Amino acid sequence: MANTDIGVKWGIIPVIDPDLNSAREAVYQTLLRTDKIRLSQKIQIRKAELGYHFTGGAFFSDGYIYELSLQSP
Repeated sequence: MANTDIGVKWGIIPVIDPDLNSAREAVYQTLLRTDKIRLSQKIQIRKAELGYHFTGGAFFSDGYIYELSLQSP
């Protein structure tokens, strides 16, 4: 899992890095290094988005995900 915390708001709420794409790519690259991915494809599931979450922090995403098929153990 990617840890994208960059601080704390109000002393208790984690502040995440607004670049969701970097977190996705970091997780994917970590999984690639395990040599357990059989097939993968990057697909767009929604339009690129710039938004705000419930505490007012901004985020952005290009709308892509990785679909993975893992090797059997």
